[in-house]
Amino acid sequence: MGRSVLRPYRWHAGLGNGGDWAHQRGEIPMLRWGSALGIVLDPELPSLMANTMKALRKVQAARGLSLEKTVVPAIGPTDVLVRVRTASICGTDLHIYGWDRWSQGRIKPPVTLGHEFCGVVENVGDEVTAVKAGDFVSAEMHVNCGHCRQCRIGEAHVCQNLKIIGIDQDGAFA
Repeated sequence: MGRSVLRPYRWHAGLGNGGDWAHQRGEIPMLRWGSALGIVLDPELPSLMANTMKALRKVQAARGLSLEKTVVPAIGPTDVLVRVRTASICGTDLHIYGWDRWSQGRIKPPVTLGHEFCGVVENVGDEVTAVKAGDFVSAEMHVNCGHCRQCRIGEAHVCQNLKIIGIDQDGAFA
């Protein structure tokens, strides 16, 4: 279980950004990642009680990962705090762990891994209307800028400033 800070995001099936079919059918709200997120690994902790959590991080440019204690992220007015119920280990995470040629050219430690997960909304910022506490959600891990030409013409999946959670910024294994 964990907590992740996200921003509500309306799913557009035509963007071609690899979203899950359940999202396309509107069965699960889609969230877009904010700047900070994390997973609390202890399921016995009451909601919003702990101010620290464990994070699985790539802390140095070498093979391996490190489990560290970190602060639970605060949410802003457009953010959503999610208690992660399930997170998946992806082939990308294995590449990062092994510190292969691709990882060495792409990953800038320190970074928290994890970009595939689902969970339950714990808290929402004042401006959030798309989801509420108790909603079951998952997230789109491609964070586009919303300002470049590709974003403005509806092709956010090829954003010039695209960032991927768990690769370019902290991810869900926290």
